[in-house]
Amino acid sequence: MSMRVVVVGGGIGGLALGAGLRRAGYETAVYDRDTDVAATGGYHITLDQRAQSALERLVAPEIMRRLLASGSALRLRERDAFWDRRGRLLGHGPDLTGSASIDVDRITLRTLLAEAVGDDLRLGREVSGVDHDERGTPRVTFADGTSVTADLVVGADGTHSVVARHLAAGPTSRPAGIIGFSGRTRRTDLSPAEQQRLGPRSALAIGPRGAALYIGFLDPVGNAALDAPELRMSVTTGPTYIWGAMFPESARTESLRDLRGAQLQTALLGRFRDRGWSGHTLEVIARADPASVAAFRFNAASTRATDLAPWKTGRITALGDAVHATPPTAGMGAGAAIRDAADLLDQLNTTTDGTTTLDDAIGRFEAGMRLRGGEVLTLAMKPSAGSWPPTPPSAPRPPRWPPRSWPRPPGYGADLGVVAAAGRDGDSVGGKGDQGVGFVADGDPEGEPVGTDRGDAVLCPCGAEHGMAGRRSALCSVLCGLPCPGR
Repeated sequence: MSMRVVVVGGGIGGLALGAGLRRAGYETAVYDRDTDVAATGGYHITLDQRAQSALERLVAPEIMRRLLASGSALRLRERDAFWDRRGRLLGHGPDLTGSASIDVDRITLRTLLAEAVGDDLRLGREVSGVDHDERGTPRVTFADGTSVTADLVVGADGTHSVVARHLAAGPTSRPAGIIGFSGRTRRTDLSPAEQQRLGPRSALAIGPRGAALYIGFLDPVGNAALDAPELRMSVTTGPTYIWGAMFPESARTESLRDLRGAQLQTALLGRFRDRGWSGHTLEVIARADPASVAAFRFNAASTRATDLAPWKTGRITALGDAVHATPPTAGMGAGAAIRDAADLLDQLNTTTDGTTTLDDAIGRFEAGMRLRGGEVLTLAMKPSAGSWPPTPPSAPRPPRWPPRSWPRPPGYGADLGVVAAAGRDGDSVGGKGDQGVGFVADGDPEGEPVGTDRGDAVLCPCGAEHGMAGRRSALCSVLCGLPCPGR
């Protein structure tokens, strides 16, 4: 191919695109400021069937086989669990046995994609700006003052994208009102009792005043999507919980972002204890590897497709979080970026016979990306779709739960004495599965139903305890539709 493409950003979307361009024969270069592709944090990544199909169009079959051998199959995982702050079981997610989705370490996926890009990946190069030279050719300028030109420049440089900011003449996302914290804990480092409670599954625990703890289960050895140990390269070598804690953004929560490692871990535990969380529910944080604990702010783009990529089509474009930044609560951001990359490659391939111009190909790509991004963001930002930016929680009133940037589950408002499962392909809240989210009103750890007609007191996310008649969920009005006396 005579076309030269420069990709700015070596995250999942940028590397996926670079791998596809290289495999298709384009002259390409992927630039990233990191000096080591393994120096990345974040949750594990869930790839649904659409994301996997897109990736198959970008990388060689051998790379896909190694990915599956290094990924944890959702179909082999137990149904996700939902807990209150005291560790009482509230319900379960849907049966995952029919799921085609996999979970994979971000480090593992990024390493595999970097290998597929090969020597077209240029690390340690920080981009400071993009523009056009005197001939109108797209140009990328680096922090050291040097520059390169290309027929096409693609920004895959994430939420704070230099490329997208240039195109949109401003930021393309805003803070979502939530501060997140993440870490990794080996299952064997937990007490036997907590290992049994959490089990080989993912879970979501909720508490008052908008606090939540998502615990993702990853086991690419015992639950490998492809039984081929000789191909396995996952950095996770045994059952591991990769967890994410969430608090509404406030001055106190924001101050935690300045902390690192053990200091952050200790402060985070203190925040949960101040909000009345039981000690055993916090064991997964307390026994995490301190070096893995990190803090970050959730950002989100507009849910309206027409607001995304708000620029005139040209030979500089962008994809992934640079355009449709998605909070990790959706579990779909990386998959959407991979799908963007596959579609861009497909559109570029239509220009090879001379019947389609590059501008037309980019225009079709951006139109499809707007629809894709709008779909993913709408799922992530319910119920406030159409209202952007999301309204951050305001003091002194505690924020409603879930926060506005969280999706409401399919079946919202239904009686949870039955499963309210979604028939939509995508990732679920807390747990992830192709069927979406479903809940069943279950019992507490001792087997007693949560909320009985004896008037048992149950915890509501508003912070109060109420008696509820019948087999209703302790999630109160958030899920079962009953008015919450504490509001």
